[in-house]
Amino acid sequence: MNKDTKSIPKKGKREQDVEKRFDLYTKSISVLRSFYDLGFNSFPAFKGIVFYYYPSVDEKKLQLLWLLRNVDDSIYEIITDVLNKLKVKK
Repeated sequence: MNKDTKSIPKKGKREQDVEKRFDLYTKSISVLRSFYDLGFNSFPAFKGIVFYYYPSVDEKKLQLLWLLRNVDDSIYEIITDVLNKLKVKK
């Protein structure tokens, strides 16, 4: 904060991108935890249920998300949809 103007400086594109990535990781961890709590506590089990609903999903991207090495928006949307479908079936 600039003491002279008492205003908060605008965030640059880089800072906004970093915050988006942090938010996506946080949401992904929450969704993965929900799968874990439902009993899908291994990658083969997780992969099996995701492939049941989305057989054409990229397995490598799914595994990278499981390992929290790389979180992709499209994969996040897919696993969120699968989780919602599982919750509806309960």
